Amino acid sequence: MNLVYTTDVKSFDPISVGSNYLYQQYEKVQSFLHQNYKGEYSKILAKPVLTN
Repeated sequence: MNLVYTTDVKSFDPISVGSNYLYQQYEKVQSFLHQNYKGEYSKILAKPVLTN
């Protein structure tokens, strides 16, 4: 996997809906994009990885 972007945790403000954070729902969002937009947007998201 290639590193695309990094950010400091102090400047990270996660997007959430209810008790679900978007970075925790990557597979669902990716699946939605693939099913609804095929190749057009299916590879636009980079997979978020949290490290210590």
